[in-house]
Amino acid sequence: MSDNEQEETTQVVLKEDKGFVSFFQGLDLTDKDTIRLFDRKGYYSIHGDDAVFVALMHFKSKKSLKYWGTANEMPKKKIKLDSSSSPPPSNEDTNLGLACLTIRQGFEYEQIIKELFEEKKKIEIWAAKPNRINQWELSKKGSRGNTQQFEDVLFNYTENSVMMALKVTREKGSIVFGIAFGDATFKTLGVSEFMDNDNLSNLSSFIMQMSIKECLLYSDPKNYDYAKVKEKLAEADIPFTEVPKADFSSKNAEQDLTRLLGSVKNNLLDLEKENAIQSASCLIKHLDLLSNPNYFGKFKLEKFDLNKYMKLDSASFRGLHIIDLKEHNSSGLPNSSATSTKDQSLYNLLNQCNTPMGSRLLLQWVKQPLLDTEEIEMRLNFVETFFNDIELRQSLRSNDLKKIGDLDRLSKKLHGQKASLEDCVNLYGIVNRLPVVLSTLNGHSGVHQEMLKANFIDSLESIINDFQKFCAMVEKTIDLDLANEKHEYVIRSSFDEALAEIQKLKDKTSQKIEGFRIKTADKLDLDESKVKLHYSEKDGYLLRISRKDEVKLRDKKEFIIYATQKDGVRFSIKEINNLNETYKKLSAEYANKQDGLAKRTLQIAASFVPLIEDLSSLIATLDVFVTMAHISSIAPTPFVRPEIHPLGTGNTVIFGGRHPCVETQDGVSFIANDIELIREESQFQIITGPNMGGKSTFIRQVGLIVLMAQIGCFVPAQKAIVSVVDCILSRVGAGDSQLRGVSTFMAEMLETSYILKVATKNSLIIIDELGRGTSTYDGFGLAWGIAEYICNQIGGFCLFATHFHELTILADIIPVVKNLHVSASTENNTFTLLYKVESGACDQSFGIHVAVLADFPQQVIETAKLKAKELESFESNTLKQNHNSFLEEFKEIDFNTQNTTESYEIVKSLLSKYSIDIE
Repeated sequence: MSDNEQEETTQVVLKEDKGFVSFFQGLDLTDKDTIRLFDRKGYYSIHGDDAVFVALMHFKSKKSLKYWGTANEMPKKKIKLDSSSSPPPSNEDTNLGLACLTIRQGFEYEQIIKELFEEKKKIEIWAAKPNRINQWELSKKGSRGNTQQFEDVLFNYTENSVMMALKVTREKGSIVFGIAFGDATFKTLGVSEFMDNDNLSNLSSFIMQMSIKECLLYSDPKNYDYAKVKEKLAEADIPFTEVPKADFSSKNAEQDLTRLLGSVKNNLLDLEKENAIQSASCLIKHLDLLSNPNYFGKFKLEKFDLNKYMKLDSASFRGLHIIDLKEHNSSGLPNSSATSTKDQSLYNLLNQCNTPMGSRLLLQWVKQPLLDTEEIEMRLNFVETFFNDIELRQSLRSNDLKKIGDLDRLSKKLHGQKASLEDCVNLYGIVNRLPVVLSTLNGHSGVHQEMLKANFIDSLESIINDFQKFCAMVEKTIDLDLANEKHEYVIRSSFDEALAEIQKLKDKTSQKIEGFRIKTADKLDLDESKVKLHYSEKDGYLLRISRKDEVKLRDKKEFIIYATQKDGVRFSIKEINNLNETYKKLSAEYANKQDGLAKRTLQIAASFVPLIEDLSSLIATLDVFVTMAHISSIAPTPFVRPEIHPLGTGNTVIFGGRHPCVETQDGVSFIANDIELIREESQFQIITGPNMGGKSTFIRQVGLIVLMAQIGCFVPAQKAIVSVVDCILSRVGAGDSQLRGVSTFMAEMLETSYILKVATKNSLIIIDELGRGTSTYDGFGLAWGIAEYICNQIGGFCLFATHFHELTILADIIPVVKNLHVSASTENNTFTLLYKVESGACDQSFGIHVAVLADFPQQVIETAKLKAKELESFESNTLKQNHNSFLEEFKEIDFNTQNTTESYEIVKSLLSKYSIDIE
């Protein structure tokens, strides 16, 4: 957007008001995370540091700001922007007075509200008190985890807003979390209480897999566990608010939950979990759920069983690029800025769902891979059904599911009494498409026909029958002809004599407008069929001709041109404009007369909400299965159904495995590779080879194939046998963690320490290039100690990519270790990366070859070669010369009796003995 466009969109005159400044100065502005907007009836104003923040965030410029007075003594908030946001305001603003920004109602306001929530800001809307000058009151407020008061603005916003309240206690030396979580927009509420280790691995998984957006936390400065919780929330980029201890009270919890859920006894079996119930009280209070009678009995209980899903923390989501943590829309639909093919996540690759409900469910499945083999196999059966039946799949994707709108949002609007007759007509249209979906499903005759019938066909037949009364009501009460022809949504005039009289007048007005359409065609010397009527709620009736005939309107003042669009030129004449005014007045009168009937119709429609929710769940599940089958079939090489072994049994063997995201990139001819993770034989694999040779892609693709299999999706391979794992733990990528104040190496050590403490024998561990942030010998010693610990103490599957070629000696010492390397060719003084993973260790380093590819100056290359030869010659008198002795000493050591620290010291000592000066 240009600077001129920015100024035009915000050009609203707001005169300087000293009384308002005085009021604003009296507010508590110390909360840096709250942005205040003041409703000026038609537009909004934002002031002070809030105005500067919004100007930089939305307009990327301060040119839209105005200033009141000079050097106002305003309390300044410190503005904290994410790294992806605009820079903070400069000191030059401090002497310009009170910054003021105006934004228009409508699209601009809606966009800014969405962006503020994405920036994790709290929002307050202030309205002027009636008959009070410069007196304002808080009219509504919201945050990323509580968007219910902004539903009118966020009706197309696809992001869930799950907030949790959390209490931490210690029982018998173990950490116990009592958690309540809920989404007021979708009327869901749940409680969970679980034990955790000192690394808070269960909490990490819960936060990521439940898509928590905000946390309410009782913080006890004396309790060290709360400090760790805050750090874990910061790692996951979850904003939190510290609340008083008194808010965590179970005094009225059962009564409050009964009012919201309808029946605690039937819905809630966890009342004995005191900590979770106290957190529920806190959540209910801060979401202010009891103030809205429409919520009573409408909430559903949502459950989350940690033992049902694979554990995934934020490091794994980032390292394997499962989802893009910065895009959020974590609800389903990706941000436009995050859809680049080059960087697409697994979720973005899979998400070609036809419905918003399907996108949300797919995101949930990607975040919550299953552990139960039977459930996984059931999902795979459905995917196989749609994969094999091309006609069924294409019919559902290209036609049947495409026109089904967002049933979740429709349900929410009916629930909150914010729906309109248009919503009823939209639901009517969706219901009328269901027999087509049913007919398509009935056309399948494959091996899983009975399963399809039991899970989809029978349920859909029942839903269609239950909706018959709703359809009959809509046909009887709403004028569907008017809705289809003019997009006017009104009660049928036959319902009331007064309505019938008004409708007659409207019809007469329409007939007069039609007469002027014919006369206009004659004046323009055009065929009558070429001059069309166009109706919109905003402008009423307009005339329309093709852009080719626009020349007929030129230099004729009686024609008023409104717009030129793809479908033609829209214009009018004075007589039609006058009739439009009459038509609008009659429409307003009609709306007033029908108000009671419309409300009654919407009340009846709201009684169908449980049925809408059942339909939404069914369509979402169907959409996800069809989409996964579609993605599996259109891949450059079609995906295959994996063979699944229960947790702790079998091996993971992948033939011709590929990275699902990399292989779809333009210009990529992907080289497939095999992997055999055999228990007690090759469960620990060391991968060496040149940088850029494909080591990282290879180990990531194994992790993604395992994850996709446990989602219930086909996988990119020629054949895949997958042993279910309880978690995927990854240490990949390098970079400082500036927000936590730690270096690259320290961040690496913290992540690795977490893996060593959390991993089990049923885990998959992925480690990429460990130990690069310190000296060669310290790095190698740590890598050796960590590898030895994983082999002997943990025993899970592990892929360990490293640039320490000496680490490959482990294969001669520990039976479960196997060496792999990515190959490269150096024939005829050339360097070609082959991207093929082969057995055995890499026999040379390719650092200088990579430097040649990077187009280093020739002088640098020659100097590097010379020094490398000198060092190689020097080392030949030490480690290389005594390699056999070195290996023999390693074999004599019983590493199983040593801990990691002792192992490191042993390795360091031997390196000192057989290598150049360690210091």
